[in-house]
Amino acid sequence: MSLEGKCLNSSHGRLVAILSQVAEDQPKKTVITYGSQKFTYKELDEFSSRFACALIDLGVVKGDRVALFLRNSPQFVIAYFGVLKADAVVTAVNPLYREEELKCQLCDSGARTIVVLDVLCPIVEKIKDQTLLKNVIVVTDSYSKRTANKTSLDVLNFGNLSKKEDEGKPLDLLLKLEED
Repeated sequence: MSLEGKCLNSSHGRLVAILSQVAEDQPKKTVITYGSQKFTYKELDEFSSRFACALIDLGVVKGDRVALFLRNSPQFVIAYFGVLKADAVVTAVNPLYREEELKCQLCDSGARTIVVLDVLCPIVEKIKDQTLLKNVIVVTDSYSKRTANKTSLDVLNFGNLSKKEDEGKPLDLLLKLEED
């Protein structure tokens, strides 16, 4: 699926257009530095487009709320722009929130999809049935020992969703922090 032309007409079009323009004008310029990893504008634009397509394939439509229950990381930025490119609305959730706070934000926003750091899955697990959540997308943290396989949630892996068929490398492999 291609996003060609779709996002420029969205309510978030200007921000998305700026990212795409800078990615075209300065593709090798660093936009994110995270630990020892660096990401270029071109990579951010490409990864966020792949994630947007994955969201659309999951049934996310214009105006849907997508919660980002992540700490500051490249995955947050990629997911943020991906949500905008899918013409959905971001609701950023403080990663320090506990069950009641998360439930309130999800219910108030009407989020049907959440992108969650793997170590925060137990919080989502406890309140999911009290919300409108349909999709739980898990981001694996390389520092974490917990994986999506250790939860009873029906989850989707961020990296697998963002896999570009012709490249063969899931996004999570590209985003893992280098271990020192």
